[in-house]
Amino acid sequence: MNLPGWRDWLYSAKAFTAAMLALYVALALSLPNPYWSMATVYIVSHPLSGATRSKAIYRAGGTFLGAAAAVAMVPPLVQTREVLALVMAAWTGSMLYLALLDRTPRGYTFMLAAYTTPLIGMPAFAQPLAIFDLALARTEEILLGIVCASVVSAVVFPSRIAAVLGPRMAAMLGDAASWAATVMRGRANAAPPDARNRLLADVVGMDALVRQLSYDASSRRQAEHARQMQRRLTMLIPQVSALADPLYALDAHAGGVPAELAGLVGETVAWMRRGADAPVDASDRLRAAAERVEAALPAVWRAPQVLISNALVRLREVVELWQDCTVLQRAYVRAESGEAEPLRYRARVPAGRARHYDHLLLGASAFAAAAAMFVGTLLWIELGWTDGTSAVVLAAVACCFFAAVDDPAPL
Repeated sequence: MNLPGWRDWLYSAKAFTAAMLALYVALALSLPNPYWSMATVYIVSHPLSGATRSKAIYRAGGTFLGAAAAVAMVPPLVQTREVLALVMAAWTGSMLYLALLDRTPRGYTFMLAAYTTPLIGMPAFAQPLAIFDLALARTEEILLGIVCASVVSAVVFPSRIAAVLGPRMAAMLGDAASWAATVMRGRANAAPPDARNRLLADVVGMDALVRQLSYDASSRRQAEHARQMQRRLTMLIPQVSALADPLYALDAHAGGVPAELAGLVGETVAWMRRGADAPVDASDRLRAAAERVEAALPAVWRAPQVLISNALVRLREVVELWQDCTVLQRAYVRAESGEAEPLRYRARVPAGRARHYDHLLLGASAFAAAAAMFVGTLLWIELGWTDGTSAVVLAAVACCFFAAVDDPAPL
């Protein structure tokens, strides 16, 4: 078990301070359920200030949307409670599906709308005339918690996302250089079998922090640098693998890699290992050397010459990608003092943002939340369960919170 570091203690103290502030203000304003303000602080808080701010903005919007939906549903349908339960469950399932489709901070809007509606609407089954007052009070309590969490996070020792992402980018450059060196030198079996998958996971995991950068007041210029670097690191992995193919083929079937090409690969590996400290003009020298090697090939190509030409093309692309990565990393570090140098790598579609969605799985998650709500409401109504509304609300919240997890049952 690892003991918490000072950043963890600071985050805990800030969250506790914001929660107590929200509870004090809620009690001073005589809000009906002050504990909702305190609970909201812990729901929206995040160790990084930009993430707290983004969650707060979209959670506020989702709260308004969910409250408005509850006010619109309850009065006309309260006489047919089964129909109201079905409509409310369908709303929760639909909003959850939209939240799962949008994995950006905007998704919090739909997530909050999904479970805020039953949270406000279910208690109003017994008091439909009080739905507006209930929605207003619950919205005030939630917004108070959001404001307190955001203010304390931004004012008291704010933790900038940029400071966390910078070292992670540098570490990824080092890991990428080590993996590329192993692959390009023809020792694929020497690297751990999961090295490339781990590197891919790190690059993909960087996405969450990059998305939050635009909400960090001092990091808006850095957000674009980080986003471009992430795209190029994503492209670097298949390009290095593509370079390895002709090198392995030459080594296995053509008598080995020619000395000129092997030397060029070695220089490239040494340059990549230096990371952001490598000379800026080194990439130009490497590209020029690759062009000289290609120009020295005989006029009539056979299989070895085709493999050499293929390797040189891929090598130039790797050099350009790596040059861009180091340029962007340096620009990220000095975001306040200068712009990035011109980028070299050009692609018709430079790693677009298209993502794969398993709509059947997303639909199943949304249907499970809606079904849990509907069945729970029917049991509550038929059994005359006094506190059954709490079970339905907890079912909605739990299904929404854990819908994006691969195996939500243990959680």
